[in-house]
Amino acid sequence: MKRKQQRMDDRPNYYKGQLLLEEDFFAEQSYHINARRRHNLRLHGSGVVKGLEVIRRNDTSVTVQPGYAIDTNGQEIFLECTEEIDLSEFDPNEFVNVILIYQEGEPTKGVSKNSVGETNAIAAYAVILTATEKADSSGVLLAKVKLDSHKKVGVDAIDYSETQYAGTILPKGWVRMSFRPIALANIPEGEDEIPPAFRVGATEALSPRSEESRSKDKGAAGTMGIPIPPSANKIYRFRIAGSRNEGKITFSLLCGGWDPKKNEHAHKVLVEGTISGAPFLKEYVIKDHFIDPEFSTLSLWLRCTQRTAISLIAVEVGY
Repeated sequence: MKRKQQRMDDRPNYYKGQLLLEEDFFAEQSYHINARRRHNLRLHGSGVVKGLEVIRRNDTSVTVQPGYAIDTNGQEIFLECTEEIDLSEFDPNEFVNVILIYQEGEPTKGVSKNSVGETNAIAAYAVILTATEKADSSGVLLAKVKLDSHKKVGVDAIDYSETQYAGTILPKGWVRMSFRPIALANIPEGEDEIPPAFRVGATEALSPRSEESRSKDKGAAGTMGIPIPPSANKIYRFRIAGSRNEGKITFSLLCGGWDPKKNEHAHKVLVEGTISGAPFLKEYVIKDHFIDPEFSTLSLWLRCTQRTAISLIAVEVGY
């Protein structure tokens, strides 16, 4: 049996009668701080954990509610009291980022917040920044505030579309489903009429059988929505499988929904392909795999030219 050993860290260890110096206490604190931060990032990620809502107060200010967050360094930040933020210094039509950051002061002697009597301590602060750009890379974006043409905060000015939320980090996983398309409403490009609809069964969908010769078989076409699990923001791979394909299958996996920045319909092709022969099990890698966890939808458009049976549609999602 062979073993390879890789050193991870040094855990402080003590013995009776040991002379402890300040370096020993620094090492003790660093060990536990780093372990806690790794735990936070690897198991929960960064972002808002609870609270920290940004709420309009009046035409020129908002409030940030108490709450808790984890920054991109794994540092925990908690805001205990509501804070009012004045936005009157910003220009008309600007997007103002409201950001929460962790900050430490210089070591000071005095009475600590959590201790009785005099102590030597480093104060930790929850700091709220407002800027037109994300000024601190480790900070947590709480919301964006869109000022109107008069520099005012409107009733619908608070935008959470780019806010990151921490939680339990989930692994990649496959969303599997039967192929259950609905008929197309429009004539596909390059064709003269709307193709027939698929005949949907309990476990597979088939194109309708032509009553005449094979040359008269028009195949079928359809589209279906694909559910996206809550908080999923990545689509890695697409699979399709079926037992029959007497002609050619063409498909497009589409990301739709809404673009909150442009305030318009969203539409992009994630992957498209052509399949010949049967039985078939095809898998496609999606390069542009990021989707908006709040506004994106997922759908499949598919056209087959002759007799076809499709049993499986699946997408691999991530967080």
